[in-house]
Amino acid sequence: MHTSAPNYRPGWTSYLSHFTHYPVIIALDMGLATVAPVAGFDQYLTISIPMLEPLVNGFPNEKELGLFWEMERFIVKQMEGTVDAIYAGRTTTQGKKHLIFFLYDPSKVAAIMAKVSQKYNTYAIQSRLERDPEWDIYFDLLYPNLAETNSLLNRRMVNRLLRQGDDLTQVRWVDHWIYFKTAEGRAAFMKTVEGQGFEVEPLATKSGEHHYPYLVRTRKQHSVDLKTVNTITATIRTWATTYGGDYDGWETAVSHPKK
Repeated sequence: MHTSAPNYRPGWTSYLSHFTHYPVIIALDMGLATVAPVAGFDQYLTISIPMLEPLVNGFPNEKELGLFWEMERFIVKQMEGTVDAIYAGRTTTQGKKHLIFFLYDPSKVAAIMAKVSQKYNTYAIQSRLERDPEWDIYFDLLYPNLAETNSLLNRRMVNRLLRQGDDLTQVRWVDHWIYFKTAEGRAAFMKTVEGQGFEVEPLATKSGEHHYPYLVRTRKQHSVDLKTVNTITATIRTWATTYGGDYDGWETAVSHPKK
């Protein structure tokens, strides 16, 4: 089942993170963040699948990877076709894959798990059902933190430029947009970034219910390879947060390779 909330737009993405000292690949539907918690879906089911021959980093080998994709598609089809289930995301770490669903009515879960275990009987598949009306498992485990979100958004923008034939190493003007709660916060931010070589321009404020009505555009010449933009945008986000602002992203013109 896909939630029918009017503001919901599916937005699946994945990223690499760490649990304690272990690497973990997390995939999630980020679109759910705009509607969560969904009323009535106050329990979540974790389906855990141990790998038979994990790599030393805890991820599946190439042979098992294909089978895991097949298993996931089968499980999602069973869950969404049989019960009211919202597939929120999955984690892969320490030799296990965990699929996380939010449920409205878990009464048919046991039958589904029996069917899954019978089909994939070489795997010791386990499941665990827990109450979570606030969707803490989604926001605290699956959803990326500020630094991870910064990297995800930058990667999306960089990939868009690459598809247009951009030479990411070329230095060009890059505009960054930040909204602030107060005019004083915006003024303090502008003073800080000007001292770091950025050009700044305060723009018309937003009226009405906008919680960050004071907009500023700051710009600087730099390349847009992922390492560079991750560093620069992380710094701007930190400055923005310091002065009560919200970083809204960056944009630039496509720069093709020089002939």
